[in-house]
Amino acid sequence: MNTDELPIISYPNGTRPVISTPFLNAANVPAGPSAVTVSTLSPAGVRTNYTSPDATIALGTTVVFTFPAPLTVAGDWIVRVVGTAGVQAAASDFSFNIEATQLP
Repeated sequence: MNTDELPIISYPNGTRPVISTPFLNAANVPAGPSAVTVSTLSPAGVRTNYTSPDATIALGTTVVFTFPAPLTVAGDWIVRVVGTAGVQAAASDFSFNIEATQLP
């Protein structure tokens, strides 16, 4: 996943980020995919895939992914959202930072 030019948003440690992205068909018209795969890459290099139907994914012309648990691994996270053939996310890669905890 190439995220060299993606802006970094920071969240406090223990946050459950929500990723929301519109989907478009080949004619650039909003269209809901019948299935979506969301891949996450943690700062530790652990990749996890979520495929709909999944409680973490809400399908529609805008797909919403909610992390299943609060994130406690500090550092840069990457999320990729991929729809079924013919329907693609307007922006498929997202990058954000989970801040280190201030507690000892």
